[in-house]
Amino acid sequence: MEAERKLSLAEAKVELAEMKNKYNELLIRSK
Repeated sequence: MEAERKLSLAEAKVELAEMKNKYNELLIRSK
């Protein structure tokens, strides 16, 4: 159970990082 929670937390962090990268790309392109 604990391992599953850690895994889902890691997945959430990866998704957040990907969203930040996409957002940064949009900011750079809009300049």
